[in-house]
Order: sequence, then structure tokens, then C-alpha cells
Amino acid sequence: MNRYHVLTLFPEMIQNGLGTSITGRAIEKGTIGLEAVNIRDYAGNRYGKVDDYPYGGGAGMVMQAEPVYQAWKAVTEQIGRRARTIYVTPQGAVFTQAMAQELAKEEDLIFLCGHYEGVDERVLEEIVTDYVSIGDYVLTGGELPAMVMIDAISRMVPGVLSNETSAESESFQDGLLEYPQYSRPEEWHGRRVPEVLLSGHHARIEKWRLEQSVSRTRERRPDLYEAYRKEQESRFEIRFVNEGVRYRAKEGQTILEAEIAAGITPDAPCGGQGTCGKCQVEVNGKSVLACQTKAEPGMRIDTGKKKRTRAQILASGHRREVPLAPGKLPREVEHPLLAAVDVGSTTVVAYLMDGLTGEQLAVKSRMNPQRQYGADVVMRGSYAMEKGASALSSCIREAVDGLLFEAAQSCGRKAEEIVRIAMVGNSCMHHLFLELPVDTLVTAPYEPKVKEALALPALECGFVSCPHAEVLWLANIGGFVGADTTGCILASGISEEAEVTLLVDIGTNGEMVLGNRDGLLACSTAAGPAFEGAKITCGMRGSEGAIDRVWIEKDKLSYHVIGGGEARGICGSGLLDAAACLLRLGRIDEGGRMEEPWYFTEDVYLNQKDIRELQLAKAAICAGIRLLCAQRGITPGQIGKVWLAGAFGNYMNPSSACAIGMFPEELNGRICSIGNAAGEGARMAALNQEAYEKSSRLAADTEFVELALKKEFQEVFVDELAFPE
Repeated sequence: MNRYHVLTLFPEMIQNGLGTSITGRAIEKGTIGLEAVNIRDYAGNRYGKVDDYPYGGGAGMVMQAEPVYQAWKAVTEQIGRRARTIYVTPQGAVFTQAMAQELAKEEDLIFLCGHYEGVDERVLEEIVTDYVSIGDYVLTGGELPAMVMIDAISRMVPGVLSNETSAESESFQDGLLEYPQYSRPEEWHGRRVPEVLLSGHHARIEKWRLEQSVSRTRERRPDLYEAYRKEQESRFEIRFVNEGVRYRAKEGQTILEAEIAAGITPDAPCGGQGTCGKCQVEVNGKSVLACQTKAEPGMRIDTGKKKRTRAQILASGHRREVPLAPGKLPREVEHPLLAAVDVGSTTVVAYLMDGLTGEQLAVKSRMNPQRQYGADVVMRGSYAMEKGASALSSCIREAVDGLLFEAAQSCGRKAEEIVRIAMVGNSCMHHLFLELPVDTLVTAPYEPKVKEALALPALECGFVSCPHAEVLWLANIGGFVGADTTGCILASGISEEAEVTLLVDIGTNGEMVLGNRDGLLACSTAAGPAFEGAKITCGMRGSEGAIDRVWIEKDKLSYHVIGGGEARGICGSGLLDAAACLLRLGRIDEGGRMEEPWYFTEDVYLNQKDIRELQLAKAAICAGIRLLCAQRGITPGQIGKVWLAGAFGNYMNPSSACAIGMFPEELNGRICSIGNAAGEGARMAALNQEAYEKSSRLAADTEFVELALKKEFQEVFVDELAFPE
């Protein structure tokens, strides 16, 4: 939290001025803190007198040193250290956007507001670290300048703005003035909104906005334009040959950063740390890691993406029909559309339904573009904490908006007819989408900042294709168990089952729910990205060229390749099958030791490191199951049914999962897939108001179990690392 301590003679002025609008909401949420300290409380006399005549004569009065010092001292003792102290004065350095960004990094800031003819110089020398002005003019006191600065600084603090991307696009943030803004109606006094803004085409809109910003800056602020022009001249051109993209890179930028900026969406499972080797490119015939190589003038970069291969993205799931009863819709549309979106760590799926009949009109999906910042939620959360979350937020918002636009277009409708969008995703996806701080998720106490269901205007979520829709995020449960699990519980009907049932969504963040109509327990396990192909030497997602099934034929391994062509790698379901088969053939022992790598082809193989990664992932899943059973007071054998939600659960072989110990052997034969249950839950919530309200009750009634805080977790996890005998 950023905390502001204002030393003032008029505390009510500070509290009233900053207690409303954006800063007021941020104070209520606890994102920022504000303390107005009345200097008169430290006057040391019964009248609260803090001023006196100046030595040497002259007009006016001067604020005395001791009351100011005592007020400052009280604040420093309260926070336990000397904080950066700003004296607002026309004699200081001029406040700028760059200064606001710098000051936003401070946990505590003290502002001293002068009055009368000024403040005794001796106390300024004692306590002040920065002298700052908001312009070359004189005001009655320092309260207004302090509020201006606090407002500007607060906008740079993660979580203060509902659409954090707006902080990036406002005037001065990138050295340019902001582009023109428009809202409804489309025509006013004969002036129309520019057609490009109604297109829903993000690339064209961004191009137009940049052109407008450059033009406006050149016309209104030639000084800023000149600085911008010089910065652009210092850039140099590089080429991405496969994509046919030319990009003007800046000095010090890595090839990976340039790929992201150019809109290429590279794979970077390790988040650019140089450990996974998946961002490899060729530069002038030499193979290099994009994340570890600086861009240089004239580079021709071969990313290896000679053709696009579509991943297997699961959109369908076990369907529970609900009556069409969306309740009061946010606005009147003759033929309304309803939408549901499942924001997964790896994939994003959007469903479009007719708002009059409930009929499903279209389903669209794509890979989650956040994968360029890391394969799993912990990597992405760490990236957000270190570098800010705006890039992660803006790319996923744009991806969802694009899917909604495509879905409407594919069935001959307009995206602006969408009036409600129900959304699900794990807690980290939820927070990154909404630009909420993820510090309490990634580190102890491992809890989301927001659990309750949210209703937001679509425009606040960056949806330009359907700006007037209402966005409904389902409730989170706890830890990384988020709205997607709430959607699974709603769609599966596990809370209505008589038999004890286990619901598992296996991915980078393996969530599981155990129970029946007598109550539900939920937890998540850090299975890691091995099941998605990351951290596996020849691993890849389930797309064309991936080995997805392996079996034993005449004491040798046979395999199937998605698309029927040559194998380019192995995906998660193939990895499970291969490990089970190699165990059966004695090529891997119970401890996971592998005598030598197993080659499927000359270029596709499994090695010892890959088996160790699999052991870590499968042990996390099985440990979670055993600890939930212990919490419930049952054994795994007492679980009647196991439902697998999500893409990996749909494509994997349950027998292989049991053979390697990912599931207790007692559960073999009780496991079945229910498809994309999270997406189905979102669809139900969009169609039926009662289902949406029920989802919040289900989330609140589900008991969350934080495995990381259980002392026995590590012991159980270590026990499960070995393969079954």
C-alpha cells in the first residue's frame, strides 16, 4: 500500500478533496492510505498558534519550526523510519509525469503544506528531502499542490484505476498528448464519431490513436513533439522474416521484448529468464535465445513460425440446461446477445448466445497471449509484481474483446448487441484481467484481494467492440481457486450429489473440489506447466505435430501424432502415456531413474530431466487429493466418482494417470471427463440470473484448504514423488 501523510493547517481540505472519485475509492479499498496531520495539534500552546513574525521584518507571518518538526516526527515514529518528505513550493523542481512514476514507488510519502509567507528555513533543512512545484505561480497554501501531486502519483499505483491501461495511454505517459476521446451518441450536433472507433478492430484503432496523438502533440506542444521525434530517430529497424513484420526497436531492448511489442506473441514459458529455451530464434543463421539477446540494427530474425498450427482447445463440456431468465438486462436492445468467457491460463474461450432464445450461436477460442510473460500463474504474477501488470492486463482484455467481436461477426450479428458477459478464470487470471495487485496471491497469505462476484461496465474492461455491456465476474473461492472452479461447481452439480465426488481441473494450477451435498472442500496444487509441454525438453502444446498418445506394441512404443505428420514434440497426454509405458517396460524405475533417454524420433525424446518434471507435477496432484480426503475424514477408496474438467483431463488417459501415481490406484475405473465445465458454468450464469446468484452462494459455502500452510503437505508430496510399484 502507498501511504500519504500530509502536514497541514487545513486537514479537512485534504480529506474532502481526496476522499472522492478515484482516490476516494482507492482509499476505501485500501490500495492507498491518506493521513491529514493537523500541525496545530503540535503547537504547544492552548491557542493552536503556529506562526510568528519574521526576523528582519517584512509583511506577513512565518510558520514556526517546532510545531512542523513535531508533526513530522510523530509521523516518522508512527511508520518507523524517515520517509521521503516533500515541501510544496514554487521554488521547487516542476512536477512531471516522470516524477509521479518515481514517487509512486515509495511506500510512504510526507507532504508539508506551507502557509502565510512560508516556513522557518531551519526545519526545512532538517526534514525536507524534495522541493517540488506545480507551476510558476503563487497559491494561498500548499494544500492544492499536494492534492494535485497525490492524485497524479496515485494513478500510477497498481489497482487504483479500474482500467490500468488508461494510465499508460494518458497525456505525457509516452511523451505524447492523449488522443481524442468519444462517447455516445454516435452523432452529436452533426459531428460523428470516427468510423475506425466503431470498427472493433484493435490494430486499426491503436494506429489511429497514435496518429492523432502525434498530430495533436506537434500542434499543441512542439516541445514535447521534438523530444518524441528525437527518441524515434534513435530507434533502428529489425525484421521478423516469417511474419513479414518490420519493427523499430530501441537500444537495450531484447529480441523477445521486440517480438511482444511488435504483436507477434512469442512463447516464453519461463517468463524471459533464459531457463526454458523455448524462445529460440535464428539471427543471421545463428540460433539464440530471444530473451537473452539484445536487438541490433539490421537484424533479420527467423522465429521458426513458418506456418500457424492450431492448438486443440476444448470448448464443449457437460451441459446442464437452465431456463433463459437473465433478469433485468443493462440496456434495451431489440435483439440482445449474451456472452460467456472462460479465461484459462493457456487458452481463452468465448461463447455467444441469443438473448431471446438462449440458443448458442457461436464459440470462438484462442491461446492466452499472456503466455509470452510466463507459462504459469506464479511466473505471470511475479512479472506483474516486478514490472507492472498493465501489459498482462491489456493483452488479455484485447484478446477477449477480439473473440467477442469475431463471435458476433461469424453469425452475422454486431458485437455492440452484446448486453451481458459472464466471465470465469482462476484467481490470478481474474486479478491480472482486472489489474488488481497479485502480491497476496503470489506470496503469503496466498489470498486474492477480491473474492466476491463483480459487475462492471464493459468499457472499464477495455471492451471497445461492446462498450455498453455489463461484465459479470463470478466469485473466487480462495487462494488460486477462482471463478473458474466456481463455474465448474455450478455446471457439474457436485453440490447436489449424494455420493462423495472428486472434481479436478488439471493444468498449471491444478484445482480440485471434494464433497457432495453435505459440503465441499477445495484446494489448488502447483502442478506447474509440465502438462502444458513447458519445462519438458521436447514438450509442446496439444497442436499439430505433437505426440498425444503412446502405447506398447510388441515390446516397443508406438505413438500417434496430431495431424498425422512428422512428430515435432510431445504434449501432456503423450507424456503421461509414455511414462506409464516406460515404467511397464522397466525403462524407468520406481524412483524415476532413467538409464538413457528414450527417442521417438531423432529430434523428439524424453530424458531424465523430463521424468523429474513429471514426478513433481503428478506428486502435487496426488498429494492434494490425499490431503483433501484426510480433511474430509475419508480414504481415496471412498470417493465414488472422479470428474475431470478442462482440456488436459479431456485428452489424457485415466489409466496412464493412475499407473504413474497421479491418481490413487483405487480411483482407476471411476474417472470420466466432463469437458470445459468452467465455460459451461459461465454460460449458465449469463443465461440465468438465479444461476449467477447461486454461483456466489456456492463459492461462499465451499471451504478452501490452503495446502501450502499445512505442515504435512511436504511429507505427503515427497511420498508421492515415487512411481507406484
